[in-house]
Amino acid sequence: EGPPTVALDNARKYLLKRHADYQATPAFWMDALTDRVRYNNADILTNEATLQQVTAKEVQRLARKLSRSGNTAEVILNGL
Repeated sequence: EGPPTVALDNARKYLLKRHADYQATPAFWMDALTDRVRYNNADILTNEATLQQVTAKEVQRLARKLSRSGNTAEVILNGL
């Protein structure tokens, strides 16, 4: 079924906020210029539009593909 609409919306808001905060730093612009010059890639500049277009079905398809790939890792967080 994919993620609930509320969860997807919350994740999208969080990522858009982080991206907006990152855009205010010199590191963002250095990364944007580096990606453009080295790789002819300007994806970092269209991140907001891309995030707005992600659907629950696409998240579901990606999760299914990743879970079936067999490439997994177990991570254990141990608070000290």
